[in-house]
This record gives sequence, structure tokens and C-alpha cells, in this order.
Amino acid sequence: QQLFNQKAFSVMSPIMYMVMNGLALGIYFIGAYLIKNSLMADKISLFGDMIVFSSYSMQVIMAFLMLAMIFMMLPRAQVSAKRINEVLDTVLTIKDGELDSDKTKEVGTVEFRNVSFKYPDAEEYLLENISFKAEKGETVAFIGSTGSGKSTLIKMLYREEKPTKGTVMVGGVNVGKLKNRKVYKFRRKVGIVFQDFKLLPNLTAYENVAFALECVGDKGADIRPKVLKALERVGLKDKVRSFPKELSGGEQQRVCIARAIVNEPKLLVCDEPTGNLDPMTSKEIMDVISNINNDLGTTVIMATHDKEIVNRMKKRVLVINNGMLVGDYKKGSYKSESD
Repeated sequence: QQLFNQKAFSVMSPIMYMVMNGLALGIYFIGAYLIKNSLMADKISLFGDMIVFSSYSMQVIMAFLMLAMIFMMLPRAQVSAKRINEVLDTVLTIKDGELDSDKTKEVGTVEFRNVSFKYPDAEEYLLENISFKAEKGETVAFIGSTGSGKSTLIKMLYREEKPTKGTVMVGGVNVGKLKNRKVYKFRRKVGIVFQDFKLLPNLTAYENVAFALECVGDKGADIRPKVLKALERVGLKDKVRSFPKELSGGEQQRVCIARAIVNEPKLLVCDEPTGNLDPMTSKEIMDVISNINNDLGTTVIMATHDKEIVNRMKKRVLVINNGMLVGDYKKGSYKSESD
């Protein structure tokens, strides 16, 4: 029906335009003849009548043309109306999806599979054939001498560096294969604690923590309770309006931890979290991290050279020496190369 109407309109349209233009030409021809043979007094009157009659005739022709277009569009309108009614009459049903149990089990897990790393211009590998797996809720400390590759290994967990060989899996995601445009979304699920704090000096403790939420699009009404909860968890509820310069080193590190956990990530990555702190403050910071691990079930992966902290933790210890994993102890302690 619709195809027939389109064909009919394609035939009728030029015919109607021909009639319309022919009629106009005929009116002007007859009008000119009458005006030519009329008296001078009647010429103006005949000319006005000719113009008015021409206008009315054109409007009549256009009306028929518009009517033909309506008949052509009517089948389309009927089909569209029928489809709209079908949609409106559809009974809405929502089917509950099923969790992928395998993926659920991988949330918070970390696995290195034969990972090697070297810088683009380097000839030798900084890390070679590293393989281990950290389960959900586990605390793992990487120890080793300066330059052994601990920090580089940590950076691969949040895609600051990519493995040269092998696979890094975080929460079931192959981090090394992530496209650059998706890295920021991945990092929302990972809390990062830096040795040098990386706080914004012109923002208060509250604003530093809130900034992490603003960057991922959270709104003001949602931000405040999350920030206050995170600061309370690290023991800084009374320091919300303090600027970094007004805080001690340990308090600045607590702000850094609060910023890392404000989204309650399943993985907390710590790169020398006590490197710039005195022994007593280091103990307090590790107590905070331990409480986060226990209370939230957060997997904690850290690099450290603090012997006292490692020996006191009695958590899993992985030893890196000359770029290779040479020890894996379930409840380990810091051992020197000579032990």
C-alpha cells in the first residue's frame, strides 16, 4: 500500500504542477487579451480581477496537492501508530540476572603469571618470571633491598607500568591489556597509598579526601558522609578542617589512607607507606591498615623495607632479590640475604 501511494504521488505531483502552471499561464493569456481589447477605464479593473483569480486558482491547486500528500503519508502514520500501541500494550517484565560466580570469587584477588619487566631502553630485566596469587582479604608484604623492583611491581597493580612479559590479573581484570581510556575506571576500584602522601597543599584534609570522589563524579550530598566515615576510620575526625602543613607526617599519611579507602575498594596498594615515618608513627599507620583489612575485608598489597613492621605483622611475606621472587612465607618475617 505504501509503495503504491509513493508511485501514485510521483506520477500525480508533476501532473498537478503542470496543471497549476498551465492554469496560471492560461489566466494571464486570457487576461492580457481582455485587457488589450477593453476600454482604458476598464483596464485597471480587469487587471485586478486577473491577479485575484490567479491567486485563488493557485490556492485551490495547492490544496489538492497537499491532500494528495496527506493520503500518501496516512499509511505511514497508521503503521507508526500501530507500533506505538504495541509498545504501550507490552507487559513489562524484568528478569533477575545471575551472578557469575567465577568473577565474584575473583573480586579482590591479585595474580602475577610469569611476569617480567624491563624499561624500554634497558637491556636487562628489572623483574623476571614473577608468579604469585593473593586471595581476597589477604595481606601480602613485598620485601627486598633498594632497587630490587618492589615499587615497580606495585605500580603494575594500578597500571602505572605494564608488564613486558606475562600477565597481571587484578580482580579478574588483565591489567596489562587495559586500553588507556579505561584505566581511570579501573583505578576507581583500587586504593593507592603513596610514600610521599601526594596531598594537595591548598586543600584541607576533608577536601583532599572529597576530591577523590569529585573526580569520579560523586555529588555533594553523597560525598560528605563518605568522607567523614573514611576520616573517622583513620582516626582524623577532629582534623577535617586542617591543611596538610598543619598535620604531622603520620596524620598526613592517614589522610592519604582515607583518600584511598573512601570508595571502599577491594584492593589497597601501599608503596612504602611508612617509609618517611618514625617507628612509633609507623606502628600506628600499620594498625590503621590492619584494621581496614580486618573490618572491610580489603586485600592489602604493600612494598616495604621496614623490618620491624614486617616482623610484627606476621602476614604473608614475598621476598624479591635481584628481580626474582626467591621466598614466599605465609607468616613471614624480614630475613636478610645472609639468613
